[in-house]
Amino acid sequence: MILFKNRITIKRVSPEILDEIIERRTPNGHFLAKEGRKWVAVDNSTGDAWTEEFSRERQAIRWLRGEFEVDEPALPTIIYGGRHENTSIYSQLERP
Repeated sequence: MILFKNRITIKRVSPEILDEIIERRTPNGHFLAKEGRKWVAVDNSTGDAWTEEFSRERQAIRWLRGEFEVDEPALPTIIYGGRHENTSIYSQLERP
């Protein structure tokens, strides 16, 4: 268990227990598990089981502490005739 100054307790659990927490949305709290080469963090403090994956344990802990939010990944760009366009499925369908 990891306890921080701002009173957030992060519990290290097995991947199996983490899956149960995500599925059942209980118990409330902050959880962390190592799955292969990635760290899976779950913020279930509100019963919503917000889940993110990280390559480093420290990143997962910082996210659980609320030090940063994970943004949506940026769409890669492709240049067509000097114009940048995103590679979403819609832009791909518009091209012949």
